[in-house]
Amino acid sequence: MSNSDFAQWLLDQISSRGWSQADLSRSANLTTAAVSRILTGTRGPGPETCVGIAKALNLPVSYVFQQAGLLPREPEPEAPTGFITWLDNELRKRGWSVELAASNAGLPTFFLERILNDKKRPSFETARALAKALGMSDILMLEIAGLLPTADKHSFIVGGTAWNYYASQLTDAEAEKAIEYFRFLINLRENPNS
Repeated sequence: MSNSDFAQWLLDQISSRGWSQADLSRSANLTTAAVSRILTGTRGPGPETCVGIAKALNLPVSYVFQQAGLLPREPEPEAPTGFITWLDNELRKRGWSVELAASNAGLPTFFLERILNDKKRPSFETARALAKALGMSDILMLEIAGLLPTADKHSFIVGGTAWNYYASQLTDAEAEKAIEYFRFLINLRENPNS
């Protein structure tokens, strides 16, 4: 990504939050001059700057590094087409814009736009936030989003594509907790009265 591409991405990020350059400077602990040079594309961000921007925008550091071209972009698995269609229809039925849905879910607008444009698979956190905004159960939303097993539950837990994608972003301890959570959810689905 070129300096101007990163500048445009960062401008989109701050405008979607209703921030000014000064707001970003304060939140990222950067000088206003440094932010100005980045936003005009005259300077690219370095690693420390990316860390500050990631913290300010509440985004994963690796994601900001990828946007800045400091790390190669990882291909994201596609969202299930059925989920995209379902979510688009659900927003239309409610008369919600993408911006309103993102705001109601407490998500950055660009996350939801990327999902609806089939450029990002919904994460567990995103699906849970959408479930809350739409007033539905987490489990149902996770199933619709293709994040919970529907047929062969055991292959999902021990090595399905979705699990491998998410597990690669977790520490071993976090992965163990996630597996236990999945087992709990599967047990809950199979034994709803327990």
